[in-house]
Amino acid sequence: MNEIQLSNDLTQITTEIKTYENMAGQAIFEIGRRLNWVKEHDLVHGQFGDWLEEVGISHRVANRFMKIANELSNWKPASNLGAETLYLIATLPPEERDKEQRLSDGEVKKPEDMTKRELQELKKELKAKNQEIADKAEMIASQREELEESRQTQIDLNRQLALKKEPKVEVRQVPVEKKVEVPVKTVPADYENIKRQNETQAEELRQLRLIADNYDNLKAEVEQKEAELKNYRDLDHLNNQVKHYETRGDLSIYKLTSDMKEFLQAHELTSDDKRRVSEASKEAKNKLQSYLNDTQAWIDSVRPLIDSRAYVEGEIVNE
Repeated sequence: MNEIQLSNDLTQITTEIKTYENMAGQAIFEIGRRLNWVKEHDLVHGQFGDWLEEVGISHRVANRFMKIANELSNWKPASNLGAETLYLIATLPPEERDKEQRLSDGEVKKPEDMTKRELQELKKELKAKNQEIADKAEMIASQREELEESRQTQIDLNRQLALKKEPKVEVRQVPVEKKVEVPVKTVPADYENIKRQNETQAEELRQLRLIADNYDNLKAEVEQKEAELKNYRDLDHLNNQVKHYETRGDLSIYKLTSDMKEFLQAHELTSDDKRRVSEASKEAKNKLQSYLNDTQAWIDSVRPLIDSRAYVEGEIVNE
């Protein structure tokens, strides 16, 4: 058999590299899975760190592999990526791992298609966004609490005013010539102060209601913008999906042609091989003929696909 030589075709070399990357990604997952098994079942009797040193794996790498295995066990693209990329994706919120994300340069990608730098950028953006949402939620809660306190204060003031609204009438003797009793109305000393407090609280309540109304309007505007952005992303997703399937098709063909070339090189018939075939028994020739028929049937089934149209999720996308 001839020694297999590496190709000078860059596309084929790229395809081969992708194939071995897939194997490496699956290996990372399987290693992490076994590390979790050893630790969870205490197979090393509390000496997990010492055991890691024996197998030549650092604590940092082991923790990352175990994180990948735990978080991405049912994630289909997991076997196609390297350890660093898988770890960055494993530390993303689960709901963000399969979503298309818009990068700072405007490009839209899924996490599985991003570079290490792009994933790090995405993590920072998501963290900032979550912090912003938390801050807004805290602000809303604080405003609602203030609004409720002001409402309760106004209720209390209204109750006090209701009790003191009618001044007490004090009857006293006024020295006059004929000694006539004149009723004199007296206003409580704190009446005006309570009235001013009530007016102040009413104004604060009005301002807080304006703030709440402005927040609701702002929230509705944000939701509208998010809906518009989603429509744009849906259209962009379809375009990216078409490109994705075209790329997968090219890789599949390059892998197939590489395997066929390797097979033909490995089984090239010499004159001696041809002579031995011609001298073989009828039973052996019949068996060979059966496999040749299967091979021809496979070729016949593949050949029409070369001129066929491509489909994405049941829809024709190009011709």
